[in-house]
Amino acid sequence: MVITMMHQHVTYEGINEEIRYQPKKYIAFVFLALMLIFLVNPYVVAEAATSDMASSDIAIDDADVKAVQRVIGSQIFALKSGNHQTAYFYAAPNVKQAFPSVKNFISMVQNGYRPLCQHTSYIFGKNTTSNGEVYQEVIVSDEARQLWQFIYTLKQQKDYSWKVTNVVMYPYQGTSV
Repeated sequence: MVITMMHQHVTYEGINEEIRYQPKKYIAFVFLALMLIFLVNPYVVAEAATSDMASSDIAIDDADVKAVQRVIGSQIFALKSGNHQTAYFYAAPNVKQAFPSVKNFISMVQNGYRPLCQHTSYIFGKNTTSNGEVYQEVIVSDEARQLWQFIYTLKQQKDYSWKVTNVVMYPYQGTSV
């Protein structure tokens, strides 16, 4: 196999410089550009998280799916009923570090995830695992009958309980029944 490198000669104020195509720099540039796309556009991240949920390489044990959905359902019920302490109980240590009090946590939820507190219904969607975490889709209908897609991320703790490490919310782009 023969690889041909492109050469270009540029003359600038009498100095002849040879500029060679450098594949390592090109690959690094492409990698950086792709990373910026993923960091800047949350819809790309959500699509990546949910696109292949049904065909995950690692099957989720039925008992784990039920346990994860029980945690999410319990937290959603606690938020709806105003039981803030219980809702906070299901937060993982990383969330509790970011929001060290129930008051701070609930303020964040009420300001950023209002449909969870004021929903009329919800259903569980697809799920998958990656790097020891479970990603569970939840479709929520708010009081205005608008649908929202939530992607819950949960991690099993040392005591084998499941805790919520992250939640992202998007307007639901699918169709409802």
